[in-house]
Amino acid sequence: MNEFIKERNRAFETGDLNWARSIMPYEASDEVIEIAFHKARYECTQVSDARRLESQKWLVERNMRRMTGEPIALGDPLPGWGE
Repeated sequence: MNEFIKERNRAFETGDLNWARSIMPYEASDEVIEIAFHKARYECTQVSDARRLESQKWLVERNMRRMTGEPIALGDPLPGWGE
């Protein structure tokens, strides 16, 4: 596994928004960074279901959609391979 993926997975597991900030364009707002972080973590199959469910809840509470544009509801199955 390459170093970027390892670091990304660590950041997703620990909720490290500073990592997300470090890879985003400098003009991205804190709000945009947090939204992007949760959308990406929700989709990532290499992160624990517990963390992905935290992001699902965070996104649903803010009426956000998946990266693919599809709606999200609490209790939806987590995105996975071959979806």
